[in-house]
Parts: sequence; structure tokens; C-alpha cells
Amino acid sequence: MLPDACSLLLERAPDVTLEIVIEAQAALRDLLEAGALDLVVGQVSEGERGLFSDMAFEDVVVVVARRSHAIFRKRVRRLADLLEFRWILPSPTLGSRQWIDNAFESRGLRKPMVQIESTSVQLLPQLIARTDLLSFVSRRAIGRGRDSVLREVVVAEATMRRHYGIAYRADGYLSPAAQRLVTLLKAEGRRMRSSAPSLV
Repeated sequence: MLPDACSLLLERAPDVTLEIVIEAQAALRDLLEAGALDLVVGQVSEGERGLFSDMAFEDVVVVVARRSHAIFRKRVRRLADLLEFRWILPSPTLGSRQWIDNAFESRGLRKPMVQIESTSVQLLPQLIARTDLLSFVSRRAIGRGRDSVLREVVVAEATMRRHYGIAYRADGYLSPAAQRLVTLLKAEGRRMRSSAPSLV
């Protein structure tokens, strides 16, 4: 959402200045609550104390493999079926990794055997495409149609839904430039919702 919204903001207000901070979600929330940031773009939830959140779009995180992976020649329906394969996963400090680990453990299963771990979620699709490892990434990273080298491994128990949007202090001051950015981010979120990928 952010690059397109910032580009539009600079077109409409060429003298505005922006500072973009990339950090873990918890650290960004702390900075927001302390007044060091005007707003946070990331995962949001309803009713966070002291914060106002505008939902922008829903993201769905799924198990993914390269299209030629042997898993697609098997009958895979349950989480337990995924444990015969090795994985590439985000760092254990990231929410999606914690969610997938918990999905296995809460059903009395061992955690996946992780062969590669990365703090860069953006790197995962490239690595998945070049290995026989499973992963857990946003459905948006798969690509569209038969030309995509990645494919979703459909297992309902391994489907995580999360909401992205804009959070800001309920009692904080938003400058006119920040208000305009919020409006543009919401519009970009609507565009993303309308172009959300369907099941591959």
C-alpha cells in the first residue's frame, strides 16, 4: 500500500516531508504510543486501547510450494500430511511463524522441520521457487494463473487470516498531510481488496 500512496501524496503535496520507519510490529506500536510516529501501516485489530484503526484489506497466509513439487502428486488434506516435508520459514520472532508453529503444536503435532530460516519475508518466494521446501507466505506472493512458479497447498487448518490497515492514536493530532496520507492509504487498500488473488 505504502509506495503508491506516498507517490500520490507527493504528486498532490510536493513540499511535504515523510519519514518512513521499518521495524517489528511491536516496536512500531511502542513508537506510535509514545508519540514518535504519527501512524503505523501494518497488522491491525479492532479495539486496541488508545489507538484508532482503519482496516484496509485482509491478507491470507497459506502453505506454498513450487508448482512442480512432489506434494501435488499426493493426497494432502491435514496438517499432519505436511510433516513429511522440509520447510523454509520466517524467523520465529515473526507473527506468521508463531502462528504456523502453534497450528501444529495445538493439535499435538511436532513443529515442521525447518531447513532454511529467514528474517526477510520478501526473500521467501524466490527461495521456494528454487527448492523442494514448503513455506508459509501471503497468498499475494504466489502470483496469478498457470504462469506462476508457486502454488498453494490447500490445507484449511494451515490458513491464517490477518488484517492490515492504518493505526494512529485516538487522542493524537494528525497533520493535514498525515490525514491526506490516511485517505490515500485507504484508497490503496480498497484497490488491493478488489484485486485480491483467488485460490490457485
